[in-house]
Amino acid sequence: MNVKAVIIDDERASRLLLESKLSRLLPNIEIVGIADSADAGRALLLRESVDLVYLDISMPKETGFEFLEKIPNPSFEVIFVTGYNEYAIDAINLCAIGYVMKPISDEDILKATLNAFKRVEEKNQLLRNKQLLQNIALKNDSSKKIAVPFENEIIFLDLNNILYCKGKGGYTNIVCKDKNFMSSYSIGTFNSLLDKYDFFSTHKSYIVNLAYISSYKKEGIVVLSDEYEVPVSNRRKKDFLEALNHL
Repeated sequence: MNVKAVIIDDERASRLLLESKLSRLLPNIEIVGIADSADAGRALLLRESVDLVYLDISMPKETGFEFLEKIPNPSFEVIFVTGYNEYAIDAINLCAIGYVMKPISDEDILKATLNAFKRVEEKNQLLRNKQLLQNIALKNDSSKKIAVPFENEIIFLDLNNILYCKGKGGYTNIVCKDKNFMSSYSIGTFNSLLDKYDFFSTHKSYIVNLAYISSYKKEGIVVLSDEYEVPVSNRRKKDFLEALNHL
């Protein structure tokens, strides 16, 4: 995971030392800017979209806390940098990711930053969840797609290409006509996403595309194109047969 960060500190030596340590210890951090005051820091954040801010607490004219209070809805994570022990409690109370004491040690900056990485990834995961629950729906049914986030990308799957979905152990296998995809999202999430279309949950672990049903066996088996067989649970048989009648 690559993280964009800025450093805001009025002490030149401290800025240079922190930048050097981050470059050496955490090469996946991209320092996109360095500011020597609160005003310069605000201007920097207006220009750059960042994940993480290393913020000195004791700056002239304006403390790091005052700086944060003037930023509406900050979306970045914060690591306070301080030379004073009493500020540490304030930092924790303000829900900062963490703090490091001057002089900065390798161990402290590494620990605080890795914790920040976890928070950044959690936020990214929430964004991917929201994207998963959105669908790209155009007037023409053949153009309908869903956005499915995977580890390093979001894939837009054509609904007409999906045969069925199978849930297992919190994951979902999406079986398409040309390729299979494994998602880390549960079958329940896909059920919520697909139930507005011509898909049906035949079983707690299966969702089928009704357009690809070839036959239904009375013992409770749906046969799809390419001879895929999917079970229908007893409690869902009646609703399933009604869904077929309305196709």
